[in-house]
Amino acid sequence: MFKASANKALEKNEKSFAELIQSMKDNQSKVTELIQGQTESAVKQAEGFIKTLEQDITNMLTLGADLQHLEMLSQTNNDVRFLERAVSLPSLTEYKKPYVFLVRPYNSFERDSMAVDELIEKLNTTSKLSLVTVSRKVKNTRILTLPPPQTRKKFLQYASKLTFNTNSAHESLILRNENKEAALFHYFNS
Repeated sequence: MFKASANKALEKNEKSFAELIQSMKDNQSKVTELIQGQTESAVKQAEGFIKTLEQDITNMLTLGADLQHLEMLSQTNNDVRFLERAVSLPSLTEYKKPYVFLVRPYNSFERDSMAVDELIEKLNTTSKLSLVTVSRKVKNTRILTLPPPQTRKKFLQYASKLTFNTNSAHESLILRNENKEAALFHYFNS
């Protein structure tokens, strides 16, 4: 009966920890997917911005070449040709649009990593505190209780030798009676 109960507790323990581990793996996958999604989005946005800049640079280079050609025409006496060419050029106002670069100091995933580290720290703390509680409950589970020792010999089976390190002891503790007793000593300042 005791073995069956212990086996049942072990099986439940194994199942519970397996579920906890699976839950952590699922959460890890979700965070990984979020980071990868953000990365892909940022890369696509940057690539689109680069394409726009490249196209604008190409347009400006073309316009620059056209303006140089127009300047050469202005130095000739062919006013009709100059006016025809000037009218066919696009308006310069469309090239005056400002470029705005949004600089974000935390554009890396450092904050995300810090949040995950904080979560892990909280889980570890909670886990350790819970383990202490579970350990106490397991230790306090009494299937059979032994009677207290009736003889000195049986009592001494549970005894252990204590040591006292005077270097790390509290300053108010002193040893006496051939280092077999510790006593509290108070200093009085007058």
